[in-house]
Amino acid sequence: FTKSAYEAMTVCFEKDDSAEGLYSACNISWRLKILFRIKAFEWRTFFNRLPTKDQLNKRGIITDFKNLCCVFCSNEVEILDHPLIFDEFSKIVRRKVEAWLGRRLWQGDSVRKSFGLCCNSYLLKIYISLLLPFCY
Repeated sequence: FTKSAYEAMTVCFEKDDSAEGLYSACNISWRLKILFRIKAFEWRTFFNRLPTKDQLNKRGIITDFKNLCCVFCSNEVEILDHPLIFDEFSKIVRRKVEAWLGRRLWQGDSVRKSFGLCCNSYLLKIYISLLLPFCY
């Protein structure tokens, strides 16, 4: 770990699933010493701005329903939460990281809720430092 990741892991856990929690989570991520493209990916994840297939459908870019399925599993419609937490491959990676750390990282049933619950915590910082770059 880098010094910033270590410092991030030492902050106390606070439960907050409000918009303020997401704002704080975003601020935490911008202070970590990680690649800018990972920070940009995190910001887009926090605010549901990733070009997932459901978002592209809403913008009229993808109009055929059969093209909305996840590119990894082809079983579910690709919404923000699916490729990051519900896809089988994502679950395998997350479980391996959790086993390595000896701690459960995921706290919610959606990306936004989990970021809000982990606000100002080392869990969020571990997730940002280890799992989101892998997803990117």
